[in-house]
Amino acid sequence: MKMIKLISKTCYKLYVVLFCCILNTGVLNASNRLDVDTTVYVVADEGPKFKGDMTQWIGENVQYPQVAWDNGIMGKVIVAFIVEKDGKVSNVQVVRGVHESLDAEALRVFNKMPAWKPAKINGENVRYRFTCPLMFNIERAVAEPYSYDEFIAMLEREGKIPLENIQEETDPVIIQMYVAQKQQFLKGGESAFKLVLDRMSPSYNVRVPANFIREYKLDKEQQKKLKVVYKWKRLEQEKLIKRMGKKDLIKRFAELSPLFAHLNILEEVKIRECMNPEQHLLYFNDLMKEKMIAHEPDGNEPCSCKCFYRLNVSLHGIGGIQNRIMREVKYPMIAQEHNIQGKVVVGFLINTDGRVSDVHVVQSVDPSLDAESVRVIRQLPPFIPVICPIHKRKVAVYYTAPINFKLQ
Repeated sequence: MKMIKLISKTCYKLYVVLFCCILNTGVLNASNRLDVDTTVYVVADEGPKFKGDMTQWIGENVQYPQVAWDNGIMGKVIVAFIVEKDGKVSNVQVVRGVHESLDAEALRVFNKMPAWKPAKINGENVRYRFTCPLMFNIERAVAEPYSYDEFIAMLEREGKIPLENIQEETDPVIIQMYVAQKQQFLKGGESAFKLVLDRMSPSYNVRVPANFIREYKLDKEQQKKLKVVYKWKRLEQEKLIKRMGKKDLIKRFAELSPLFAHLNILEEVKIRECMNPEQHLLYFNDLMKEKMIAHEPDGNEPCSCKCFYRLNVSLHGIGGIQNRIMREVKYPMIAQEHNIQGKVVVGFLINTDGRVSDVHVVQSVDPSLDAESVRVIRQLPPFIPVICPIHKRKVAVYYTAPINFKLQ
């Protein structure tokens, strides 16, 4: 009988221990002190603390999913996790999601998070449940454009360098980049490129565009000065074209690209002299809207040369992007039925791998026309990446493309 009672008591103690474990309240020792507390707290004497700048760490480790970036998907993902007694992060889960790609990236980032300083109750480390929002936001035009003061400083500095002091490009990587870009758009090869060069000849009638006169309110004297500038540039271009010779035109153009680019800078110097300060500031602002560079260096050194005036990269031309866009665009039936017309301007980023992303409407006309414009730009094939000729690295280029919808 005593043996039966002893077994019963033993079983009872074992039952109590198991019950405590199941409830996650710990195991009691002989002095009734809790040895292992697996309780998860949401309130503590001292909350857990990230070691360092949490915002900076997340910014350095999060990667915007390409599918979300390409489709403009943004939002706030709410993540919950436990900071263990040793500070390690565990049990990461999405409490409120946005899109499967953003949710997966949030889980990936928080699962690789370094150890925190653990929460404390009565001086003892405890497990603590923490909730944190992670905002995914696509920033438009990530480039840092020139300020007007920087632009003027560049013109005054570069404008002092004569064109004859500029050396030809000798780097084979840069030359190949230019050749590839031209061949990508010139369906007719050398013969098509010759047509482009012919249009740079001074034999064409040089005049100041009417819309340029209207937009910047140029008087007769300013128009006369500007016409002289345009004619001067045509003559200088003709000298460079003759210097190219008649063979391997695209390659020779690539080799002379630093001279063509510097000629553009010298032209900007002269254009400034034809305008008053208010007109030139307006002109500068319009210039910045058309072309920006988002620097994505391959190395650790930032690409801060403000070099896009030297890139001399044009996506427009014979067989170029504009022709490709017009071939693909389909006038929405609903817009035709309601006689909706206009010019939609779409902005987009050409990344360092040549792919198009961050497609967005800069100037809207109608939802149907806007949607069609975005669709066409998103399906553009990859471009040849642009390379900074100064730092010898790829850079992302931000462009805007106008798409005209006009009923016949």
